[in-house]
Amino acid sequence: MNVNGQTEWEGSETISNLTSTSIVEISGTLDRTTATFLADSVGILSQDRFYADGLITYVNPPTNTATDFDLYVRSVLPSGTGFQSGEISTIDLTGNEKYFIYWMHNSWTNHFFNAGLMVPGQHVSIGGPFASGAVTVKRVVLRHEGHTGTLVASSVNFNASTFQFNSNGLAGVLFNGPVTVYVTPFTRFGGGLKSLSDLSSNPTNPLRVVGVVLKDPISGQPVFVARGVEELPN
Repeated sequence: MNVNGQTEWEGSETISNLTSTSIVEISGTLDRTTATFLADSVGILSQDRFYADGLITYVNPPTNTATDFDLYVRSVLPSGTGFQSGEISTIDLTGNEKYFIYWMHNSWTNHFFNAGLMVPGQHVSIGGPFASGAVTVKRVVLRHEGHTGTLVASSVNFNASTFQFNSNGLAGVLFNGPVTVYVTPFTRFGGGLKSLSDLSSNPTNPLRVVGVVLKDPISGQPVFVARGVEELPN
């Protein structure tokens, strides 16, 4: 793998942060002639040979700074550790973890995601040394997620640039009701939608929303900041 001056590194890290125990996620271009990969983006998932990701199902305590949370595990690297995908594991926090938001390449992401801003329904990954059946977490990364569901009728708010969304699946259960979706000037619309105003007619077709789930520091409820909103055919 090759990197250059245009390669973006998650969390302001650089190639000097890589070690023989790093687990990384990369995107870029493969040169089939030379069998080399030029990375557009590099994210260090773990520095300690262990990585897991999934959905937060419970945060303890639900308010203030979390001391642990339950993770519905979807994937694990490496396999065979006894840390199983498809199960819920309690993840202890010590207060020494680093917090990142994937695809936000700056240090002020901690103002949006940290041990006090965790909420059920968030898609996160964890990394750190694994021993005796438990992981000592060194980094927690908030990741993008995609949800399919339906628009709540008459919920579009043009002044706040929001709408209400009922998400299907496990994440929707964890939200415990409709979630507020924020659109920004960077939100991409698709499937016949061009802007928030196209939702005001209350379409009955399902929607797919892609973005990050944040915790509203005032209400304590999850909110969805949309990177993309697409109307799907019935």
